Amino acid sequence: MPEEPPLNPNDRPTMAYADGELDPQASIRVVEQMAEDPLAAKAVLHQQQLRAAVGRVMEDPSMRVPDGLRSSLRDLAATVPSEPSAHESRPAVIGRIGFWVPAAVAACLLVGVLVSIGLLSNPGLSNRGYAFNDPLISSAQVGYFTDRHNICANSPEALMADPNLPQSIADLPDALRQRFGNAPIGLDLAPLGYTFAGAGPCNVPGSGSVHLVYQPLPDSGHDGPISLWIRPSNPDLEIEPDRLYQVNPDANDHPILLWRAAGLDYWLVGESPADAQQVADRLIQRL
Repeated sequence: MPEEPPLNPNDRPTMAYADGELDPQASIRVVEQMAEDPLAAKAVLHQQQLRAAVGRVMEDPSMRVPDGLRSSLRDLAATVPSEPSAHESRPAVIGRIGFWVPAAVAACLLVGVLVSIGLLSNPGLSNRGYAFNDPLISSAQVGYFTDRHNICANSPEALMADPNLPQSIADLPDALRQRFGNAPIGLDLAPLGYTFAGAGPCNVPGSGSVHLVYQPLPDSGHDGPISLWIRPSNPDLEIEPDRLYQVNPDANDHPILLWRAAGLDYWLVGESPADAQQVADRLIQRL
């Protein structure tokens, strides 16, 4: 069998795969080539993230997008007609940003304009300065947080052992004070329906971090466990103190929230946006 040619991250099959428009056989071929081509895999990931963000904004009636702006950007995306496709009979993909450059330009303009005029705000967190901004960490780092959360929060015995980190929430502030020079208070989440399940050192989000795990109490109604990482403030991370950020704003599960207070950075991962927001709000109020 002749060798497959290198995968071009900008060619039509690659972008059609990102938009979910390939049949199973063609999808398998693209996936096999992506496994050997990190550049193409990265391009597909970015395409899917952009499409998801723009599709949500363009089609969600709750987004306060001026009609004139929405219409103008739709027109821009349609300035170059697409070539006929073998899949024309399939239903249109909502908010498709595919092979053609004008569509991608329209998408970027829409997201950029909405951010600049404050239309992508989250009312539930606006009082804390909730921020959508340029990516604070890479998509790979987002994956590290999710992986560590899934492993350690569901199986606390997987936390790295440290004799200086107690497994009692009552003793934890003193241990963190000795480690960091100051200690956060209000780490007990029992009033919200969580029990402290353990703590251990962790290299996510960086060396010197401590990973705290909380599991939901029976009948609490929560979607799952909570992970909280604490570490000394990272000077290379440009965030404002006492402001809440969501690192992965498009996530419907495993949202990552970040804030800085009293010389410490806090990274929180939950199973759902509602759970993560509730816990973050309580911790910020108690710091």
